[in-house]
Amino acid sequence: MPERSADDPDDALAAVLAKLAVSARQANLARSEVLAQALTAVADGRLDESQRAAAQQAAHQIAGSAGTFGAHRASAVASSLEAYFAAPEVERVAGLGPARVQLEELRRDLEAGHQVEE
Repeated sequence: MPERSADDPDDALAAVLAKLAVSARQANLARSEVLAQALTAVADGRLDESQRAAAQQAAHQIAGSAGTFGAHRASAVASSLEAYFAAPEVERVAGLGPARVQLEELRRDLEAGHQVEE
């Protein structure tokens, strides 16, 4: 394998991508807090339309961002939570327990960092 110079563009690109992944991870962890607050509101019977829409959007953003960086499991879980927040109220109430489990799974994946999954 040929030796790379210190100014190798592939190394520079890898460094930029690593910084973007860290930034995406931090943004997604913040978005997961929006989901947590919305789930608490569902449990308390006080989720309003604005909060529901914000949670659905946050889940959508996490799904896209995680998928972009190869975290396919986190992306799938976030997509599931997006569908949860799009569902009618009666379905959200009934699905609260599984949604909370999914959020914890999502947060564990996000806290571990975006790692490419095979």
